[in-house]
Amino acid sequence: MSHKITLSSRDALQQEIELLRTSCLDSEFRSTDPSALTGGDAQEGGTEDCHDFDLLLNDTPEVLLKIQSPDVNTEPLEVDLTVSGPDVDIKAMQAIQSLTASRLGQEEFQLAELKIYDLFLFLKDEILSQDLFQSDAAGEEDDKNEDEKSPSPNHINHVKLARCIFWSHHLKSTTKKKNIRAWCSDMRIWALTRPGYPAFLLFEGLEEDVEEMIRLVKDQNWHALSLRAHVKYTYTRTSNESASSDSTEDLALQQCRLAQGHALNSSDRGPHQGGSKLRPGVEEIETISELVQRLKQAGIPQDEYTEALALRT
Repeated sequence: MSHKITLSSRDALQQEIELLRTSCLDSEFRSTDPSALTGGDAQEGGTEDCHDFDLLLNDTPEVLLKIQSPDVNTEPLEVDLTVSGPDVDIKAMQAIQSLTASRLGQEEFQLAELKIYDLFLFLKDEILSQDLFQSDAAGEEDDKNEDEKSPSPNHINHVKLARCIFWSHHLKSTTKKKNIRAWCSDMRIWALTRPGYPAFLLFEGLEEDVEEMIRLVKDQNWHALSLRAHVKYTYTRTSNESASSDSTEDLALQQCRLAQGHALNSSDRGPHQGGSKLRPGVEEIETISELVQRLKQAGIPQDEYTEALALRT
């Protein structure tokens, strides 16, 4: 199904393309315009004469947002949008088409200055948050938990957890940082943030709390923000932990990958004392290389953060 949106001019389209090239991973922005593919400017990352391009909404199965614009310069400029996914099952594709039509009809979209960018981020976030495609990383976490020793009948407790990674153009505002710290403290979420340009925000905790954090961050309407990874998994209390006085939620939070080596994780400095308050929160990381090292040490699957942090492998 094809949709049409109206941009003010060719310059407005080029402005969108420049932002998309800057914020997208190499695999997410694909020029399909022969003139752009052969031109010297395009080879150096330029945007001259780029009329047609694809935006990757999901990797496996592949889902593309295809953009086509006329060769003739007109004002306003009418652009064709098509969502494509040859290997996507009918039910999932219908859901994506419905999301697309719904967003295009919203007043917020009509008033958006960067309409293509707005739709791209909206669809990527919705595909992740609605679990339209099962995450392999989540499956690996669940498989690992299945291998744990069977819990005692007195402690058959399961806690749903989640972890996510946001990319942002920048994070410098003191107010934004204070809000994130307050939210993480209130909801007991482990967070690693890398402020500056570009910025990354990583959150992990109880699934319902992480979902609320995602909502809060999105509601801030930052100019450039993208949810790059969203993994859900289940923690199971084992028989070895049956004697612990800690609640199952506290035990689950202690096992979070982002908790490992975290500046606020007192259990890393010795046994967690039953009855003492576990206090997750925010730790700032200065450089991307330091952040990557922390994620490696925490045992987070490499494919989960490599694309999210736009790392070259």
